[in-house]
Amino acid sequence: MRESGDIYHKGIIKNVSGVDVKVEVITESACSSCEVSGSCEVSDKLQKDVDVRVPNGEFENGEIVNVVLTEQQGVLATSLGYVLPFVLIFITLFLTSKYTDNELIIGLFALGILLPYYLILYLLKQQIKSKLGFRIEKTDNLKNTVLLILFAGLFNISQGQVVDSVKFEKGVYLEPGIYTNVEQIKKNLPKYYNYTIESIFNNYTGKYKYTFWDNKGVEINFEDTIVVYVEDINIYAYFRKQLRQLMIKGAISTINGTISLFNFDVLTGEIQPIENYYPEMLEMLFIKDESIFFEFKSLSNSKKKKLFYSYILKYNEQNSIYINKANR
Repeated sequence: MRESGDIYHKGIIKNVSGVDVKVEVITESACSSCEVSGSCEVSDKLQKDVDVRVPNGEFENGEIVNVVLTEQQGVLATSLGYVLPFVLIFITLFLTSKYTDNELIIGLFALGILLPYYLILYLLKQQIKSKLGFRIEKTDNLKNTVLLILFAGLFNISQGQVVDSVKFEKGVYLEPGIYTNVEQIKKNLPKYYNYTIESIFNNYTGKYKYTFWDNKGVEINFEDTIVVYVEDINIYAYFRKQLRQLMIKGAISTINGTISLFNFDVLTGEIQPIENYYPEMLEMLFIKDESIFFEFKSLSNSKKKKLFYSYILKYNEQNSIYINKANR
């Protein structure tokens, strides 16, 4: 059961040996929301292996699972790794400065206090490991199927023909105007029909300035949310205070940035960077389709980068989403 505050990551079981299970997990930090994450060399998106003990032994190699760390464990890990060392350094700086004005000595004592601290952590590693142990849960395939059906209903997805619905793909149009949420995209009904946005790039600030016009051609002060803006046949997602054009349409829709490529999830409206420098991050885009996911995962890193767009198109073809047909 998913508890509020618990930390969940998708993982793949690499090896099962009795009650010991090795799981490959991909972690992602807050770097994904940074403007320069695509070119940063210290971004801490990592592929890690974790060892988990599972007494009932009901997991198999290659199975996709949820790797869970409870909220209390997260607080404990943060306290041991960051909070306590900071407190120790601060207290040592304060006390040492009472006895000497030599900054070198004060600094050495402040850093030196960490040696016995980390030595104690090392000696207690087994006890700490028992308190910070991960657990793994099976992904609820039935639940995923129900969710897919729910999404299918929202997007008018059907195996047969559906009146006035079309597959969201290349060549499909949205009605012109400003969309403020994903429900309007599904219904192909913008809240601000035929409103237009004029963009002017400022070479000095390196930013765009946007001017808004209503459907009567009158300039207005626009303060509502923007999710998508459609002009003629072009679709733009509004992300980081900038309109960015959709290049690929489908379950995985891509938008280009200045230094990065982004995935626009039409189901949720969420936008995430696609890190071409991290092949394991590319894999996670396809995790909802196990056949494509494992096929892509089996490729070498060079082929993953080379065939990435082909697999996006393949994924979209096999995981179609539908929207209401435009009137034009």
